[in-house]
Amino acid sequence: MLATRSPHSSSSLRDDDEGNQGSWRDDEAWGKFDIDPACVNEWIWNLRKWLAGTILHRLAHEIEKINDTLTSTGNGDIQIGKVGLDAQIGRAV
Repeated sequence: MLATRSPHSSSSLRDDDEGNQGSWRDDEAWGKFDIDPACVNEWIWNLRKWLAGTILHRLAHEIEKINDTLTSTGNGDIQIGKVGLDAQIGRAV
């Protein structure tokens, strides 16, 4: 699954963001390099797919392996990306 931009993002890359004058859709900037702005959408999509399929997938797999190792060594309360119950109770007090 690929991440999408947050609707609260300060610099949006959505097509409906016509009011952002400093956006990537600036025809003058892309025209200077003879690049079709429509191609930028494809480049962004391809980059996101590549990042998700190579770097992020491998990183998630390594995190899972480390968490499994922590659990098998009796440290199941310590997990990457997870908050233990003790920490949550401590915040509530």
